[in-house]
Amino acid sequence: MRRHRTGPTKEHYPRSTFQDRRLSFDARGVLLDLLDREDDPTLNTLLEEARARGGKETRADHLQWLSQLEENGYIERDPNATDDDPVATDVYDTRQREKSTSHFTEE
Repeated sequence: MRRHRTGPTKEHYPRSTFQDRRLSFDARGVLLDLLDREDDPTLNTLLEEARARGGKETRADHLQWLSQLEENGYIERDPNATDDDPVATDVYDTRQREKSTSHFTEE
């Protein structure tokens, strides 16, 4: 997963990203997590980590948050990816472009 950052270090992110009202607070948290990670998490990994923390997030919750990020141009995903593939091919700390559809869907 490629991470595209505009700040001088990985601890600096644009304020506009975290004030983007198109994203829920949860989606912003997922974005920060993806930008900060050293690994390429899968959807299954995110769900397992949430369970280990005692979180109540569901698969549907994660799909909703990832969809918000994809639709608003913060992440890109391979349309053929499964739950065992990385959740994104690219992660951006600034909005790139709006997409009309998302590849995150409930089956």
